[in-house]
Amino acid sequence: MSGHTNSGVDEGQAMKIHFCDLCNESVPEGDLSTGKAFLRAGRVVCVTCDALMSGANEPGGAIPPVAGEHPAQHAGHHPARHAATSRSVAAHVPAPARRSGGGTWVGLVALAFAVLAAWFFSDELSRVQGDQEALSADLGRGLTRLETDVDEFSQRARGRSAALEMRLQEDLNSTESAIEAAVASLREDFRTASSRMEAIESGVAQLSESLRESEEGAGRRLDDLMAQAMKSRKEFEGLSTRLEQTETLVAAGAMVAPAARNVAAEPVRPPRFAAELADLVSTNAGTRWNAVQALGETGDPDVVPHLIPILKDPDVFVRMAVARVFGDLGAPEAVEPLIGALEDEEPVVREAAMAGLHLITGRDFDFDPSAKPADRERKVKAWRQWWNKARDEYFGNA
Repeated sequence: MSGHTNSGVDEGQAMKIHFCDLCNESVPEGDLSTGKAFLRAGRVVCVTCDALMSGANEPGGAIPPVAGEHPAQHAGHHPARHAATSRSVAAHVPAPARRSGGGTWVGLVALAFAVLAAWFFSDELSRVQGDQEALSADLGRGLTRLETDVDEFSQRARGRSAALEMRLQEDLNSTESAIEAAVASLREDFRTASSRMEAIESGVAQLSESLRESEEGAGRRLDDLMAQAMKSRKEFEGLSTRLEQTETLVAAGAMVAPAARNVAAEPVRPPRFAAELADLVSTNAGTRWNAVQALGETGDPDVVPHLIPILKDPDVFVRMAVARVFGDLGAPEAVEPLIGALEDEEPVVREAAMAGLHLITGRDFDFDPSAKPADRERKVKAWRQWWNKARDEYFGNA
């Protein structure tokens, strides 16, 4: 379409606006489809100009109204302007008194159209130039504001960058100080721990030395006690022998008078294991322990009845010695007392009793001296049930 449009209309506007190529009046897009404006030879012509060019403005003639409108009420048209336009057109296009021919009329219309087109384009060019100058001025002002905004933003950015850099430096300095303080604290803690460890190691060394000296002293005291016990036992043996001889002589003299009978007196024999049996009732645990060892070294099963009560001795080492002696002797008479010793309060005594039973019977019934009381009780019960059935067999073989 060659009819010019309004270049100043926003792109978001819903309706496109044209302008009449003769009177420069605005013509909405809808007028072209509703018959309120026309396209003539590719040009936009409003209804008023179209009526003038078609001869509707002859004397006595009238501008045909648009259907549904009053002739003076055409949307987007101003009557005064159209009157002036009509006069201008009439001045350039004289009304013929008579019709001389179609060619003359077409020439006049073409001339009028050329004059109007030249006027329209000169006015449009001036308006476009004015719009361009205004746009250039607006663009210059916009660029100036943009430069100002950029300068202000750059200044603010530099200020914020400096402040951020300063804050980061402060945080870095604070972090470094905190790390240095933490490292110093750790070093101090390490030095303190090292000193404490050295003190502990020194204490352990001193304690070890004290224990060694104590063990040596205890060993020497034990040797002294053993020597004294041996000496006392020899003295006791001598006294016991003399006592028995005296008692024998007294008994023999009471029964038979030597003067009445000329029978030579028989030599007096002391009882077996007299010294060891006397040591079993000593108040000294070391003496009792030595007596148990001495009786076990005889290898005589007859010592078993004398040792059975010693399984209840108050000293744990004496009870352990008795249990080992029973195992070495292999006497069946010791089985039942050893089963009772499996219930001793000391694990070492229970272990010695278990070893003695194994040497005598060859059985253990998986007894664990360190097991819980309930487990030990079940194993002791199994030992007793077995011994009730096997007792006759063992004593029969003996």
